[in-house]
Amino acid sequence: MSKIQEKRIAIVGAGLCGLACADKLKQYGLSPIVFEKSRDVGGRLATRKLKDGSEFDHGTQYIVSKGTEFQSYIENAIKTQNAAEWLFNSDQRDLKTFTRSVVGFPRMSAFVKPLTTNIEVRLNTYVEYIEQLDGAWSLTLGGDGLRELVDIVMLAVPAPQVLRLIKSSSQLNKQLSTVSMDPCLTLIVGFGGTAFPKFETYKSEIGDIAWMARNNVKPGRNQGLDCWVVHANREWSTKYIDINHDEITKLLLRRFAEFSHEKIPEIHYISAHKWRYAVTKISLGQPFIKTSNNSLFIGGDWCLGSCAENAYESGLAAASAILESLN
Repeated sequence: MSKIQEKRIAIVGAGLCGLACADKLKQYGLSPIVFEKSRDVGGRLATRKLKDGSEFDHGTQYIVSKGTEFQSYIENAIKTQNAAEWLFNSDQRDLKTFTRSVVGFPRMSAFVKPLTTNIEVRLNTYVEYIEQLDGAWSLTLGGDGLRELVDIVMLAVPAPQVLRLIKSSSQLNKQLSTVSMDPCLTLIVGFGGTAFPKFETYKSEIGDIAWMARNNVKPGRNQGLDCWVVHANREWSTKYIDINHDEITKLLLRRFAEFSHEKIPEIHYISAHKWRYAVTKISLGQPFIKTSNNSLFIGGDWCLGSCAENAYESGLAAASAILESLN
């Protein structure tokens, strides 16, 4: 094993950015460890599954690409059946116009699964904070307070969470202060009958509802309940981010029901979710941040924008910078 391969690397966050970084490092013989506080990988590429099999993609709704590198990843994910094409119409004024997109198959998190091959991912592991200790980085893990010592850290988390992880850094604080992120409040509701039989998706730049979709129409989804996901817009979400989940559920259900001229069917399941850092309002304007000694790297979709492709690009760019610093 070379000295480069002996380097201990930790990646905090198993979303698309963190896993893209880990996968590229693995290709060059490194063995990064990915720490993820949730019970599954994917970040906002998330699906909530009920006991009866009903599913709700309550985070990212679909994936599109502009660049060739991300498009290549998408095409490979389709070949390995980790993704599938989804055509949808979201403009009720023009029912002949469709958006071509991709979704994880059979659920959103499957889209990132190819990036986890031969990668050590520690799920349900919360990193409380990181600090430099004797020339290394110490990660303090939640719950039992155990520590992990590594040489290099990549933080693939929302910008506002970075300064919670790092005890103090005026340099990073200055860079991160330029980034602004908005929340998204989400309604998840399953009906015993069919709601809104005349359309399956809705997207708008005006009004309190930015997006709503029947989840069942996506490829590979369970056909149990009539499952709907509703996303409030940025302004509405910002206004109500601090109210409790029950109140969010009531308010968004009321908005949802306004789209129907008929009584909505019996509700079998209903819940709300807060994506506190969902949409980038002001991006960093560069693919990642790093410290002058090349031991700490920070990335995410917020570096370049708000979409999955931005997260992927950030992760790859950070991995390239890590590899360059080791040569």
